[in-house]
Amino acid sequence: MTARTRARGVVASPITESARAIPPGDRRGADRAGAVISLATGLRRLPRKAERQVLPMDWPGLAMVMTGLPALVFGISRLGEGGGSTGALPLVLVIVGALLLTGFTLHALRARTPLLNLRLFKDAAFSSAAVVIFCMGVALFGAMIVLPEYYLQARHESLVDTGLLTAPLALGTVAALPLAGWFTDRIGGARVILTGLVVTIVGTIPLAVVSEHDSYWWLSAVQFVRGCGIGLTTTPALATGLVMVPKSQIPHAMPIFNMFQRIGGSCGTSVLTALPAHRIAAGPHTPAGSASAVAHTHWWITAITAAVLVPSLILVCLEARRRRAEAGTGAAPAPA
Repeated sequence: MTARTRARGVVASPITESARAIPPGDRRGADRAGAVISLATGLRRLPRKAERQVLPMDWPGLAMVMTGLPALVFGISRLGEGGGSTGALPLVLVIVGALLLTGFTLHALRARTPLLNLRLFKDAAFSSAAVVIFCMGVALFGAMIVLPEYYLQARHESLVDTGLLTAPLALGTVAALPLAGWFTDRIGGARVILTGLVVTIVGTIPLAVVSEHDSYWWLSAVQFVRGCGIGLTTTPALATGLVMVPKSQIPHAMPIFNMFQRIGGSCGTSVLTALPAHRIAAGPHTPAGSASAVAHTHWWITAITAAVLVPSLILVCLEARRRRAEAGTGAAPAPA
C-alpha cells in the first residue's frame, strides 16, 4: 500500500464513520459504488508480477490462523463493550483464539514451509518494529474511539459533527505522510519513528487535561499535531521493519505486521473504551465527569506511547549499526 493510498483511507475514516448515522437503506447504493470503484482501481493500478515457484500450502497453519485471529480480535473487541458486561462468550473467544494462535506459533516454528515465517522475530530490528506497530495500534485505534466520546458525552455533539470535529487528526496524519517518506529515505526510518513518538506525546498530553469548556480551535490544533506524530511513526515503522528482512521474506513480514496492528487495535479499543465507561458509570453523569473520564484515559494513551520509545531507541541503534556496516562494505543503503 502506497503512502498516498494510506493517506486517503486515513483522512476519510472519521468522516465515513460519522456517516454511519445515515440509515442503512440510504447507504446501500454508496457502499456498492465504493466496492466497484475499489475493485476497478485495484485491477488497474496493482502491479502484475511474473510467475514464481509456488510452495505447498500450509493448510494446518492456515486453518489455525483463520479461526484463531478473528476469534481473538472479536473477543477482545466485545470485552470492551458495555464496560465488559457482555457475558462469557467474549472471554471464551479470547481464550480459544489465544490457544489457536499459540498452536499456530508452535506449528510455524516446526514446519518446513510455514504459512508465516515466525523465525523473523530472531532479528532484533524486526521484533522492535513489530512492538512499535503493536503499541501504536493500541494508542491509535484506542484514541480514535475515546476522543469521539468527549464530543458526544461532554459536549453533546451529533454523530456527524463529532466525525468532522475529529477530522484534524486525520488531516495531520495526511500532512505528515509525505514528510515521513522523505525523511525515511534520507536519515533512516528509526529516527523518524523516534521524532514521531515525541510529537505524538506532545499532541496527546493536552488531551489528558481536557475540560468541558476547551475551545474547539485548540482541540483541533492539538489533534492536528497528534496526527502529524502518528503519520511520522506508523508508516516508517512498517518500512523500517521490512528493510531489515531479506527481500524473499517480505511476503511473510508484511502479514505479521498487519496481524500485530490489528490485534493491537482491538486491545486498544477494548481497554481504552472500558476505562472511560467505568469512570463515567461510577462518577457524576455530567459534562465535567465525562470530560474527566476522557482526560484520564488519555494519560494511559500517553503512557503507552511513551513506552514505545524503548523499542524505537533500539531501532535507532540497530539502524545506525547497519548503515555503518553498509558504508564499510561500500554498499548503498537500501531505501525504506
